[in-house]
Order: sequence, then C-alpha cells, then structure tokens
Amino acid sequence: METFLRFFINTCPTNSSSYLALAKFWYNATPHFATGLSPFEALYGHPPRHFGISVLDDVEVSELSSWLYDRQAITDLIRQHLARSKDCMKKTS
Repeated sequence: METFLRFFINTCPTNSSSYLALAKFWYNATPHFATGLSPFEALYGHPPRHFGISVLDDVEVSELSSWLYDRQAITDLIRQHLARSKDCMKKTS
C-alpha cells in the first residue's frame, strides 16, 4: 500500500488528496494475486459496484463532463500504479 501511494502521490502531487477516495476504491477492488479476490470481495463476499457514470455517457453539465474525464485519467493512473507496485513487491519478495 505504501509503494502504491508513493507512486500515485508522486505522479499528481497537487491534486492527489482529492482523489484518495478513488485510489482507495480501486485498491480495494483489485484482486490480490494470492487469493484471486479483491479485499472488498474477501470481506463482503461480492465484488464492489462501480460508480455508474462513465465518460461515455452524455452529460449536459460541462463541469461534470470535465470531472468525469479527469476521474477517468486518474483511474487509469491508479491502475498503472497498482500494477507497478505489485511488480515491485514481486521483485523484492
């Protein structure tokens, strides 16, 4: 978790705090290599539901549309950093 957060915060230091909840969600929704289950699924017995609004949806409010694109970009970064931190952990163990 520390490695993942370090990668994430170093990538976007100015606005990373506003996306910490999203980073936490994706961390808890990503399957662990040993169990094949995400932490959320291991705890609650079912996979987490995603937010429901996507970048592909037609949105009339320009601020919401901009926020959705930003959220998608941050989500992609989070996925990359999760993969990167997993690779680091595999190499060190």
